[in-house]
Amino acid sequence: GSSLPPSVRSSYAAATNNTNYYTTTISSGGTYLVVAHGRLADWHYRKDNWWSMRVYNKKRSTTLFTSFGTHRHSYEGGNTMDASTSGFWIGKLNEGDVLEQQYHLEGPSTEDVIFFQDQHGSSAIYAIRIGK
Repeated sequence: GSSLPPSVRSSYAAATNNTNYYTTTISSGGTYLVVAHGRLADWHYRKDNWWSMRVYNKKRSTTLFTSFGTHRHSYEGGNTMDASTSGFWIGKLNEGDVLEQQYHLEGPSTEDVIFFQDQHGSSAIYAIRIGK
């Protein structure tokens, strides 16, 4: 994992590590099922209230869908956050469209946030062509 810039607190931003994991490019136009899963994991003592993930079409500057993650968990020793969210969308996409998973944090914490893409299993985005 790697840190996100502080700007993610006031807007959606893509994770900075392994960005190829968070984007997919449409090779031919048609009707698509787009499925995305995101996991925010941070073992610090978070104070954030909630977070969300959106799938964004960078070429058209449009949002396909937004899904919300859970609030912090209480563990022995304090609060932390390790939570997943997912969503799907069905609709028309054009050749060359670029879809990207982006994240937003809401809350007073100033600590860095890590989005995992590793052996823990985690962020993924798929675009499956299902029609013309």
